Amino acid sequence: MVPPEGTDMKIYVKFHSKFREAFQTEKTEVELPEGANVGTLLDSICKNELQRKTLFSEDNIKLRRDVLITKNRMFVFYLKRLETLLQDRDEVSIHYPACMG
Repeated sequence: MVPPEGTDMKIYVKFHSKFREAFQTEKTEVELPEGANVGTLLDSICKNELQRKTLFSEDNIKLRRDVLITKNRMFVFYLKRLETLLQDRDEVSIHYPACMG
């Protein structure tokens, strides 16, 4: 179900492994405007420099190599990466490769 135009979407975010420590939580809910993507979501959840450095490479644009992100259990690597569009009630998980086993 798509929210009416001009409304916010609620996105559920889960943090795994070292990301729990950096974000000091296991999960959160984020409200984003309709049409937001994974990159927009990541920008909105990074509240300090430690959180940004945990997710992004030195250029602050690309994800670090040790960050895996899923949208509804599908790796965004196979979708449109940071440009992957989100919809109301999507679940985004941020994983560290070592915890995927």
